[in-house]
Amino acid sequence: MKSDLWSAGVPEIDAFHESFGDISAILSALQLPSLRTAILQETLGQLYCKSRLSRVAEQFGIALRAEDAEAAEIDCLRNARNDFTYSSIVDLPAHIAAEEVSSNPHSFSRIFTGAVFEVFCEILVNDAADGSSPTELELLDTSKRVRDIVAGGVLRSTLVTAYFAEIAFRMVQESAFIKPEYAEILLDVFERRLILSNETAAAILAMRTASGTIDDGGDGGPDTEQAVVAVNASEYGLDKPILVQTASREANFIARNGTPSGRSLEPMSVETAASIYVANLFTSGQLDADVVPVDRPLLRGPQSAKSHYISSEQGRLVLRRRLFHCGHRMCDCAPYENALTSSSDYPKTKSMNRGAEL
Repeated sequence: MKSDLWSAGVPEIDAFHESFGDISAILSALQLPSLRTAILQETLGQLYCKSRLSRVAEQFGIALRAEDAEAAEIDCLRNARNDFTYSSIVDLPAHIAAEEVSSNPHSFSRIFTGAVFEVFCEILVNDAADGSSPTELELLDTSKRVRDIVAGGVLRSTLVTAYFAEIAFRMVQESAFIKPEYAEILLDVFERRLILSNETAAAILAMRTASGTIDDGGDGGPDTEQAVVAVNASEYGLDKPILVQTASREANFIARNGTPSGRSLEPMSVETAASIYVANLFTSGQLDADVVPVDRPLLRGPQSAKSHYISSEQGRLVLRRRLFHCGHRMCDCAPYENALTSSSDYPKTKSMNRGAEL
């Protein structure tokens, strides 16, 4: 869908990868008539609750909790029915119990997943003939509409550091093309969860055309150039900077996250995003240790599979992605391809995709 997402060294983009996988797993599951029937029976038609539908990777979550009680939620890996609101990733701890949000992309992703699950439930109520008792076919139709909104948002997006806000804006924009009234549903959810600030929401509404669509004068699309940032790596024992392909320096419209006090957060610079990204890779053990001096063992980390490596290219050190890591510290992940990042830059081995075939 958007191959640039594969190489972008931006913390929020990594988190969106995880959210996209969870969202697509939920929407894919709803293509099964038997599951739709079972969900409606379990929830009595009130889908905005913790249920078989909202629980992602139940068995994997149970396995993780058997090893570490704080590694997953109580009944699954991640639950899409949550009340998490946005906080800047730099203000969050690197690790925390699963009941709270950390800066780890698997944990941070739940902010966006929770918002999209709420959007899904709101659109279902809006479109059903009887919002308190939707039918199985109405459930199917809503899953397809939300699929189109998410996929359209990804394709419209610009790779910026505040990627949650950018994707939220583009989803609002896409939803207005499908049905203008959807835009207000999405804006309400994203604004309340602080993924979009009050100021940004108001600016988006001001872009409405007479037909109800939202026109910002263009979209990011696939042609937006990403910045390459040189990250000082002397603290890791390297005598050269690491070149990191990160976000775009420019966007047609800058969507901003909100705060509980109502103000807008300024997006972090691409330099800050790249530095945080590299630091997280080193400290979490996800960066190939071949270039790390042998006297710096703490930077090698516990991961048996490394998501990234440093390539020596024409005398320069360049950060490259090898795979997406599942987040389990002992997992020997195989590289996998998902619908977000169809790319030929890495080997095609067994798929670990959760169903990201939007």
